[in-house]
Amino acid sequence: MNKVKTLISIFISAIFLSATLSRVSNASDYGTTGGQILNIYTSARMLGMGNAGVGLADDLNAVMHNPAGLVNIESTQAQFSHIVYFVETSLNSVIIAGERDELGIGIKYKQLRSEDVVRDATGREGNEFDIRFHHVRMAGGYSLNDRHSLGGALNLIMENYHDVENVAFCVDVGWYFKVEDETVYSSIFGSDVEREIKSSYGIVLRNIGPDINVEDTVDVAMPLELAAGGAHNVNLFNEDFRLLWEFFAGLEDYFSFRGGVEYEVDGMDWDLTARGGFEYVTEPRITLGMGFPQDSWYLDYALLFHRNLGTNHRFSVGIDF
Repeated sequence: MNKVKTLISIFISAIFLSATLSRVSNASDYGTTGGQILNIYTSARMLGMGNAGVGLADDLNAVMHNPAGLVNIESTQAQFSHIVYFVETSLNSVIIAGERDELGIGIKYKQLRSEDVVRDATGREGNEFDIRFHHVRMAGGYSLNDRHSLGGALNLIMENYHDVENVAFCVDVGWYFKVEDETVYSSIFGSDVEREIKSSYGIVLRNIGPDINVEDTVDVAMPLELAAGGAHNVNLFNEDFRLLWEFFAGLEDYFSFRGGVEYEVDGMDWDLTARGGFEYVTEPRITLGMGFPQDSWYLDYALLFHRNLGTNHRFSVGIDF
């Protein structure tokens, strides 16, 4: 079996395997640790591919997914993302990142806000509530050589709710590895076909830190997570595809899979990138997305089908300086 077929077979098998593993593991405990804002990814591009970014790390989203990949950024980049979950509940983030010589650095700010008025059974207004979670992330990556790089990130979390303020710190460490370009020859429908494959891999240990205090009464562990995955750029029949996969396991006793595909659409008057993704932790989630890249800026859109929160729309706007 040629390498392209092997990659596709692994990808499909992982989808079915993740569903089984998630049911066997104690996935019902997912979300029971503190600092859950750390587990919320904001990029519309990465959401469109199931948030499987640990092995990709080819743009400023490496700040969040694998800081070791920041060395791959070739310009200064900035991105703003906006997500509306439902009325008066939204998530916003800003990222700035760049690379100089063998060092890549980036910073990200993320805010989750929910506000409303409590009402009784008759509809009369009661107390107001305003919940705000803040996350500041400073990340850096260093190139060891042409193929290997290491990275780390410092996270500051601030939680404000019910007149209670909590502050906590944690760190991430990551490794990124690029494989030399490969040319694969195989036969499809009786014709010899040449494929070019570019692969990269990553491993990240996320959210290493002390417990976070909740409402001054309980200390709760951070959502420690280990993730490993890869990205494969494949040129097939003169069409460019990107295949992503990522396995991840957490302190909350879960083990599962994320995956995604990105396709650069040709033959149109304007540039378009189509995306699809899959993730399974407590339930399967399908994501779809598209991107509209221009010379120095881009617009990304993603659609997430969520059982509890309904259909979510996510937008990201970015620029290269």
